[in-house]
Amino acid sequence: MWCSSILSKNQPDQAQEIITRQRLWDNESTGRYTYDLIPVVNTKVTFSKVRDTGNAYCRMLLHDTMLKKDSHRTGTSNTPLCECGQADESVEHFLLYCEKYAESRKVMMDIVRDLVSATKSKQSLKITEHLLLAPYCDDISKRYNLFIKEALFKFISSCNRTYNKLTSEFTL
Repeated sequence: MWCSSILSKNQPDQAQEIITRQRLWDNESTGRYTYDLIPVVNTKVTFSKVRDTGNAYCRMLLHDTMLKKDSHRTGTSNTPLCECGQADESVEHFLLYCEKYAESRKVMMDIVRDLVSATKSKQSLKITEHLLLAPYCDDISKRYNLFIKEALFKFISSCNRTYNKLTSEFTL
């Protein structure tokens, strides 16, 4: 009994803490990329059970990858240009356009297209970086969103990009 009364007394404090954190998050000037993906504090984010894949996904959410565009921004790469030569190597380019990963991407996109077409949304959903990365999408059920994340994690894993801690570079 004492435990439930303590929890009841703390709930207003917890609610106030969430409101305060949300206000800070809403008004923060940094982290806007992440805010666009996760605008609500205390949002549950599903991560891959495979550590390297989970780390890569987390870094994408934080806009702090070792892809060349981010590396160039932080001074660890001489150029933001992808090795494919078509565009800057951004998260969006990696997930949606880079020719180097076309085969792996097709598998992911087929799964995502099937799920998107199965939604009851009256409008057609476009497969975007936001749809793939965000923890949830209003137009897609939680169940379908978990399937989308699983397809994304398989894609990230299949690209065979591993982080070499000694050289701080991604290798293929």
